[in-house]
Amino acid sequence: MIHIRKFKAIPILSLFLSALLSSCAQDEATSWDIDVLGPLAETRLSVGDLVADSLIISAPGAPVVIRYTGRYNLVPNDSLYQIPDTSYTNAFTLPVDVHLPSGFQVLNLSQLIRFSYKDVQLIEAVIESGTASFQVQSSMGDKVIFDYGIPKATLNNTALSLTAQEIAAGSSLTPAFLTRDVDLSNYYLDLRGDNFTATNQLRVNLNAKLNPNGAGADVLANQQLFTYTNHFKNIRPYYGRGYLGSSSFSGSDFVSLSDMRKLSGIIHLQDIQLNLSIENSIGADFDLNIDGVSASRNGNTIALTHPIIGSTQQFSRAKHIPQNGLPYTPTNKYYSFTTSNSNIKDLIELLPDRISFDASAKLNPLGNVSSGNDFFYNSSNLRIKAEVELPLSFSANALSFVDTLTTKGIESTKTENVLSGELRLLATNGFPFELQVKGYLLNENKVLIDSLLSTQTIAAASVNTDLVVTQPAYTVLKVPVNDALKLHLEQARYIVLKARINTQPEDTILPMYANYELHLQLIGDGKYRVKVK
Repeated sequence: MIHIRKFKAIPILSLFLSALLSSCAQDEATSWDIDVLGPLAETRLSVGDLVADSLIISAPGAPVVIRYTGRYNLVPNDSLYQIPDTSYTNAFTLPVDVHLPSGFQVLNLSQLIRFSYKDVQLIEAVIESGTASFQVQSSMGDKVIFDYGIPKATLNNTALSLTAQEIAAGSSLTPAFLTRDVDLSNYYLDLRGDNFTATNQLRVNLNAKLNPNGAGADVLANQQLFTYTNHFKNIRPYYGRGYLGSSSFSGSDFVSLSDMRKLSGIIHLQDIQLNLSIENSIGADFDLNIDGVSASRNGNTIALTHPIIGSTQQFSRAKHIPQNGLPYTPTNKYYSFTTSNSNIKDLIELLPDRISFDASAKLNPLGNVSSGNDFFYNSSNLRIKAEVELPLSFSANALSFVDTLTTKGIESTKTENVLSGELRLLATNGFPFELQVKGYLLNENKVLIDSLLSTQTIAAASVNTDLVVTQPAYTVLKVPVNDALKLHLEQARYIVLKARINTQPEDTILPMYANYELHLQLIGDGKYRVKVK
């Protein structure tokens, strides 16, 4: 975004008025008219205003190269990285009326639960986050004491165990409730079951007894006396090992070229390169297809052509060997689309605001070839990184640029005493292209209230034999002043600048450098009334 910057009072004029005030009588008003040329506002437009500095990758003194980057994870989070929520309920009733003595065992459960994990078969996991939540409801006339545990969920080699938990006495009309949430973060889960041969299995124990120091409890036949519900929820592993299944994934993403939205017209570019780097940091094999890459603008779409598009690429699994601070070593492949092996130039010269791509993948295309030793970490994925490297070297014919400048308005104290004359836009152009410029004033609601310029041309800076600008070009554009314009200048909060760009010399690819700059100054030129009181 380009910002209008206000000038301070003109120093020479300030000194002149100070001297004059010191010699005049203070009780007598004096006024006279003078001719004055004074700056009202200015702005500077550089390559950094056309694109963000963070996108510029060229070295100082070299032609500007812009890099746009997009990243995409092809494997969805819920496919591997989220153990499905699992819950179950048990209830205790008796078929006859009876008095239960103190210490009566209400429930003694040892349940082997299985997580329904698509076709994933985990044998172990370390949990990043999630809870084992259980709720008990009692209608018994004395408190119930119970122990809860998961023997193969361990933290620092200690099994998860809650002992001597109590739920108060209740009744059929007002049952007692108790809920406990156990944070499973950092717990290690052995999911192989009792015989160490299963997958996705975990045993949970609950032992509940009537208060051993109480008087017992009377119960009615078929009355639901004690209910126990266990719920594993939002369990996300930090690490998992087993067979990760053979799921298929597909997705779409894009590289944003948002700066192109400011441009329209005809442009010819030099070298362009689209780089795809694909990283597999999952301990499983993949088949990957780049199904399509395309660019669109105003309903026109161009598809990228290259041998890789639509063909299947095999990706071997990551190795379970630490590297660069990660607990694994990923496998990588790189593909480069250039002007010599593809039509990438046609895509970019369309001036799209994005490059879109579609991809699909199949996990473990050959099945369980690792004998259940696939693995993943929470940072693992099949990751696609796309980079568009665009040298800012081009030839343009009637290329249009539109941008919006913000301003607080030109203060009325600077224009209210302008009796006649004009505004001048002084342009110092360090770019090798000419601009036909129009400006529009908008109020705070972005409603058009006036225009600043008709179609006038800012001259292009000339280049030497190396196509480098050595001296800027100077141009003066004139805007007649009237009372309405003075008011609108004060009310303006936005200035829409529209420029039509033609590189000079024509039909020549010209490199742009970071030090190129367009300097605009808005000058008030005319008769000015000075009042002294």
